[in-house]
Amino acid sequence: VSLRLDSLLHMLFPRSVSGRSCNRVTYTDRRICVSKGSSVDISCTYNSYFGVESKFWFSPERNRSWQNPSEPEDLGKDSQYSGRVQVLEAERGRSTLRITDLTERESADYRFKFKTQSFEWRSSLPGTTLTVTGTDQHKLTNTVTHFKIFFASLSNKLLSVSVSPSGEIVEGSSVTLTCSSDANPAANYTWYKENLKLFQGPEGVYHFTSISSEDRGKYYCKSENQYGQINSTSLFIDVQCKSHESVLFSMGSEGSSVTLTCSSDANPAANYTWYKENEDSPKASGQIFTITDLRPEHSGNYYCEAQNTRGRRNSTLNLTVVGAVSLTAAASGFVVFLLSVPGNV
Repeated sequence: VSLRLDSLLHMLFPRSVSGRSCNRVTYTDRRICVSKGSSVDISCTYNSYFGVESKFWFSPERNRSWQNPSEPEDLGKDSQYSGRVQVLEAERGRSTLRITDLTERESADYRFKFKTQSFEWRSSLPGTTLTVTGTDQHKLTNTVTHFKIFFASLSNKLLSVSVSPSGEIVEGSSVTLTCSSDANPAANYTWYKENLKLFQGPEGVYHFTSISSEDRGKYYCKSENQYGQINSTSLFIDVQCKSHESVLFSMGSEGSSVTLTCSSDANPAANYTWYKENEDSPKASGQIFTITDLRPEHSGNYYCEAQNTRGRRNSTLNLTVVGAVSLTAAASGFVVFLLSVPGNV
């Protein structure tokens, strides 16, 4: 029983013990776009806590051809890919799936899977998404006999990058990065964040459907054809956070004090004001509001207002003082935490 439990824990919570590697698969590219008729290399690195007993590449879009739709099968045994698939392992812990003579129906998600004595990498985890466009690269190569312009004459001025929208970018919004050049032959583009490759393809467009604060940083594009490559200037993306406020409070008995604290991760930083319902004048400014010498007349609805240049939000809580303190809270757009509650309340 203890052996089974230990194996289960390793499957659920892989960790490094005694120098062994945690179970992990990391894909070199998240997305790749290539032309029909060309070849592609899809690579990943992998580590395992125990020795690997079996490993293979598969595509979940091919599940109808599997004996069991929930049990992935080796892509190398798929008749659609017959004679066009090769798996390369130039070094330990790195696997490359090479597919030649690509057709548009090979546009799919490709994933790597391995098994050990007591662990199996989950098939549901995303891999590398391949998009095969309609241009037949083989036919194009045979018909083009002369190239007029090459990268030796290409400068950063001819490689442009842009972001849309061009104004303030708010967390959760849609954002598009575009890279373009006048290279001839047409270039292939790769987007990077810092030194992390994000996307590669002939269109030069990288799209965030719902950008987050984690996407904040410097981006640049690499333009490349058979004559060389060149990098664009860096583009800094500043993501303004949507605020996630919280109201915290501690409480005691009648005659003591209660402290209310309002906080937010708003970007730009917020200013805070405390109000009591039906009173025009604010009770306090700043994140902390302390009521001393609690009395029944302190009962009522209080709210904290957080405001920055992008707008304002507030949260309301109800305080009832009857002999001992009773405190309940109803929040709108806030997360509420109770820090401490005396036993006699």
